[in-house]
Amino acid sequence: MVENSSLSKLLDESRKLASHVGTSNIPMVERNLDTLSAESRNLATKSNRSLAPLDSKTRAFFAEGGVDPGELMEKSNSALIDSINIQTQQTFNTNVENYISGQYENCIANAIDNSQIMALEDFDTSMEFNIQQAWEETKKKVFDGMGQPIVPMEYDVFDSSKGSSLGVQTYERGFSDEASGNSKFLGAKGIVQANPRVEKYTKVIRTLNNNRINKIPTNLSFEFSSATQQTTTLTGDKQLSKCWELLETITGKDSAQPVGKIDLTSGNASSAEKRQELVDRSRKFLENSYLQYIDRIIEQNPREASIGGIPSIHNKIRGFLQVKFSKSSNIPEYIEVYDNEAVWAHMYYLVRCGKLEEMLDYALGIEDVLADSDPSFISYLRHYIESPNRTLDASSQERISASVGMMRVNMRVVDPYKFSVYKVIGRCDLARKTVHEVIQTTEDYIWHQVC
Repeated sequence: MVENSSLSKLLDESRKLASHVGTSNIPMVERNLDTLSAESRNLATKSNRSLAPLDSKTRAFFAEGGVDPGELMEKSNSALIDSINIQTQQTFNTNVENYISGQYENCIANAIDNSQIMALEDFDTSMEFNIQQAWEETKKKVFDGMGQPIVPMEYDVFDSSKGSSLGVQTYERGFSDEASGNSKFLGAKGIVQANPRVEKYTKVIRTLNNNRINKIPTNLSFEFSSATQQTTTLTGDKQLSKCWELLETITGKDSAQPVGKIDLTSGNASSAEKRQELVDRSRKFLENSYLQYIDRIIEQNPREASIGGIPSIHNKIRGFLQVKFSKSSNIPEYIEVYDNEAVWAHMYYLVRCGKLEEMLDYALGIEDVLADSDPSFISYLRHYIESPNRTLDASSQERISASVGMMRVNMRVVDPYKFSVYKVIGRCDLARKTVHEVIQTTEDYIWHQVC
C-alpha cells in the first residue's frame, strides 16, 4: 500500500507539472496503476509464450550452468520496475571573475557595434552634405558660365501674377524698367547680380537691334567673340571664347554675310565652291589654334625649348619637339632622325600649322635625305600645295596610296609622322584613326578630315 500511495502521489504531481502545457489534438488515454499492472503482466505472458519453442533448450542451458530455471522465473515475474523521475535543476556559475570578464567583453562588443553604426550614419550625413554642396557649387559655375542671373527667393520668375506663365513679360519688364531703377537684371541696388558677360551680351543684342532698324549689316559672331574676349579674364571661361572665335573664322569677319546660304543638297558649282570655302575656313581655324598651342607650350617650357629671341616657325617646331619628346611618355618607337632632328615630325607639324610653303622649303633643304626613301615625295608635295582643292592627279594618287599601304603593313618599322604626312598629302584612309602617337585629340582627328 505504501508503494501504491507513493505511485499515486507521483502520478498526481506529474499531472500537475503537465497542466500548464497547452491542450493537444491527440486524445488523452486514462490509465490507472491496476490497469497498467494487468497489461504489463499480459505483455509478459505473451512474450513468454513466444519463447515457448525455446523453453526446453533454455532450461537445458541454465541447468548446465547450475541455475534453477524455475526459481529464476519466479524472481523475474515478481520483480517490479519502479519509474524513475529525473528532475533537472538549473546550475549556477559561481565563478565571479569569469562572469565579470564575460560582461566586460559584452560591453566592449556592444560599444564597438554602436560606434560602427554611428560612424556609418555620420558618413552618410557628411557624404550627402558634401554632394549637395558640390552640386550647388557646380550649378553656380554652370550658371555663371551661361550668364544666368541669380534670382532672389522672394521673387518668382514663373509667377503668373507678375508676368506670363513662362515669365516672358517679367523678363521684358526687367529690361524696360532699368531707367527707373527697378530692373530685375541690372538694378542699381543689385536685386539680381548678373554675370559680367551678360552686360556685354546685352550691349551686342542692343547694337544688333539698332542696326536692324537702321538696316546696317552686323557681323554678329565677331561682336560676340569680342564680348567674350573682354570678359574671359573675369569668368575664366576660355572655351566659350574659342567657340565664338571658331564661328567668327568660319563665317568671316570682313563682311556681315561673307559665305551666304549653303545648299548642302545641291550639286551645282556655286554650292560646291561655298562648301569648299567653309571647309577651308574651318581648317584654317584648327591650324591657327594649333600654332597658338605650340607657342603656349614653348612659353611654359622655355628651358626645354631653348629657342630664344624672335624664333622662326622652324625654330618653334624644333623647340616644341624638344619639349614633347622630353616630357611625353607616348614617344614613337621608330623615328627617322637626320642631323639630330626628327625630319618627318618637323614636316608633320609644319603642315599641321598650315605652313605649306615653309614645309616645301624644308623638304627641298633635305631633298637628298628624302630621296633615299621616296624620290617622288617632293613632287607629291608640290602637287598638293599647288592644287586649289589640295588633291593629287590620278597617277600620283595611285602611287602614294600604294606607299601608304606598304607602310601600314610594316608599321613597327615606319615613322608614324611619315605615315601621317603621306595620309594627309594623299588623303588615304583618313577615316581610320590608326596613328595614335600622332592623332591624340579630337581637333587632330577633325583636322585630318578637312585638310
